[in-house]
Amino acid sequence: SSSVSQARGTRSGRGGAAAPSAPGAGRTLATNDVSGGSTVHNYRTSPARDRVAVAKIGERGLTVIHSDGQTQEFPEVSTTDAYQWSPDGRGIAYLELGGVALEGSFSSIKYLDVIANTTTELYHADGDLNGLEWSPDGEHVYFMEIEFHPNDAPWFHLRKVDRRDNKKV
Repeated sequence: SSSVSQARGTRSGRGGAAAPSAPGAGRTLATNDVSGGSTVHNYRTSPARDRVAVAKIGERGLTVIHSDGQTQEFPEVSTTDAYQWSPDGRGIAYLELGGVALEGSFSSIKYLDVIANTTTELYHADGDLNGLEWSPDGEHVYFMEIEFHPNDAPWFHLRKVDRRDNKKV
């Protein structure tokens, strides 16, 4: 089943603009403090290297920092380090926290369209999810589903879901 909801992404102008640099040298995309008192957990750079997505430890939410210093906040995103930019750089697929077998596990795959500010559930699991990888063309998301059965070893399934029509294939 799929669902689409309006993401609550907002842009603000905190921080500075990108600093120019020599070709091949590192450059500062933005000087924003997105930690809000929390420790930044990790970040992912968009394929075009013009945006950075940042997740924080112990808090819901994802912040996208644009190269012009603008930020987008997505407070509804609940993930830790299980997220990846789509190959076209339009959005982010992420494993959402809330699994049934283990506290802190993942229960669904969602796609956050950063441009349109919408979130779509691509897949909801009966078990827990692990791993997340886009196909090179951006049409599919690959992942592992772990099913726990009483008195039996866990079952591991390598799966993929179609991004466009949300079909498990």
